[in-house]
Amino acid sequence: MQTFPAAIEAHAGFDHERSRRIAASFHDRLPPVGRTPAPQMWASEVATDDPEELQRRLFDEFGIEVVVREWEGRSLLRVSIAPYNDGADVERLLVALDELA
Repeated sequence: MQTFPAAIEAHAGFDHERSRRIAASFHDRLPPVGRTPAPQMWASEVATDDPEELQRRLFDEFGIEVVVREWEGRSLLRVSIAPYNDGADVERLLVALDELA
């Protein structure tokens, strides 16, 4: 079990504030592409009749892996920003959402 302490140490070294800033920039930029942020969670409402199709197309056509699910009658896109993501990833997702709108 020597890998568990190493994993905890590596996780502690991540710049979590940077990830929060990148996620916030995604949410701040959603309205221009017709999306409504849900500030109480790191998910955003998207206009789609078929959440699974949107998720599939984002992956198949743009190589973007996100979760898009229906919840309480709304389609939500959940974006998880990891230490390896950067602003270019956010830009690529915003462009893809705009193209698929």
